[in-house]
Amino acid sequence: MKDSLSFVVAVVVSAILLYLYPLTASLDRQQQLIFLMTQQAVTRFVDDVCAKGFLSAPMYREFEEQLATSGLSIRVDLKHVKKRWITSKENGDMIESMEEYYNPQILEVLFPADDYEDADSDGTYYFAAGDEFYVTVKSEETAGNQDSVPLVWLPYGGIVKNAPH
Repeated sequence: MKDSLSFVVAVVVSAILLYLYPLTASLDRQQQLIFLMTQQAVTRFVDDVCAKGFLSAPMYREFEEQLATSGLSIRVDLKHVKKRWITSKENGDMIESMEEYYNPQILEVLFPADDYEDADSDGTYYFAAGDEFYVTVKSEETAGNQDSVPLVWLPYGGIVKNAPH
């Protein structure tokens, strides 16, 4: 009886070591690769927009296609911070004012048609030199913990260096 019980325990432990551990290790590795691929796509996209000074519809669609290769359902939040200088009426001093534009305003310029999927637009959203552009990418899937932390949550931004007009 002792021999058969120790044999069963040995089989269970060996099954865990031979099958479950490599499976969990490969899942962790897959999550790391998805994060790295997403990070590379976001970094390239933001740096490209900041270097060119504009965001075009084909650039945005290419970015979405790169994110779609991860197999995750990903939400993209865009933010444009425009710095304006306003002259004070009281003493004539210059006051800095920040205007922020988000997805609805930016995507409306990129895709002026009501239906995003059918829009064959080559709309372009222009930035001025010194403006700030931020992208936050967040996956709808969670890491499987109780805190519902997304698998991918990546904020990235930069300052626009060139103005095309």
